[in-house]
Amino acid sequence: MLLTVANSLAPVFLLILLGWVLSYTRFLSASSLQGMARLTYWIGVPALLFTKIAETDPSLGQAGDLLLAMVSSTALGMALTYVLARAFGMASTSIGTLIQSVFRGNLAFVGLPVTIYAFSGSAQGDSAVQTALVIFGPMVVLYNICGVLALLLSRDGIESRALTRMGRELLVNPLLLACLAGGLYAYMGWPLPTLAQRSLTAIGQTALPLALICIGGTLVSVRLRGNLSWVIGASLGKVVMMPLLGLGTAWLLNLSAESTRILLILLACPTAAISYVMVRQLGGDEVLASGSILISTVLAALSLAVILACA
Repeated sequence: MLLTVANSLAPVFLLILLGWVLSYTRFLSASSLQGMARLTYWIGVPALLFTKIAETDPSLGQAGDLLLAMVSSTALGMALTYVLARAFGMASTSIGTLIQSVFRGNLAFVGLPVTIYAFSGSAQGDSAVQTALVIFGPMVVLYNICGVLALLLSRDGIESRALTRMGRELLVNPLLLACLAGGLYAYMGWPLPTLAQRSLTAIGQTALPLALICIGGTLVSVRLRGNLSWVIGASLGKVVMMPLLGLGTAWLLNLSAESTRILLILLACPTAAISYVMVRQLGGDEVLASGSILISTVLAALSLAVILACA
């Protein structure tokens, strides 16, 4: 069991550590990391998502239940975080940042590789990965909408310009577009031409290692400052509270063991790095956002290990 857990998590977190070392020793410059991140976000991961989803069974029944569980757990996590923040006297302007740090996990860059490695070699491996991929598109939309609303409502209220920007960003979001295109391709039942399948697969294979190296590289520049209790609280909320809520949701919805495991993996992912970008754009608490990304990434290794060992 321990070997299985190590084999699932080590490739992910060793690559994150490698990225940190390469950036810390200046083997990779900040501009190099930025270029790698752009390549991964705009080309690598979309190619991976499209090819994987295009080859799925469009009638995959478990995906609907898993999506319902993800949405329900996310809503519960947001509501509970808000109640706790108010109860402990957090400044109103920081509550939106806290909420986003707790619910917005790094599904594409951490959740996807962990899911692939966790189910690798098992009888249900392909179907598990396909089930996880099907819900990526809807979750991209949900995370973006909820993130913007949480930040705006905790600051000055809803602004039409921010909502317009959010809509524009969703329309050009490469992950969402790849999911939609792959889903349409699968629904139409079209086979991928061998040339396209091999080319996109080769491109997609670069995505996960580059993404993980970029995550580690960006952590070098993160500095823990301010009220660390909120940073630690947000991180624990992300990697402990969210999976526990997911476990309760899975029990209520009577999810299968396979779907429950996927749900817990996705909910235990560390805070997504993109959340910091949104906080900067919308005037949130940058110190809390950056600190939560760093601490939750460290703690996620322990949380995911427990989930893989027990689920």
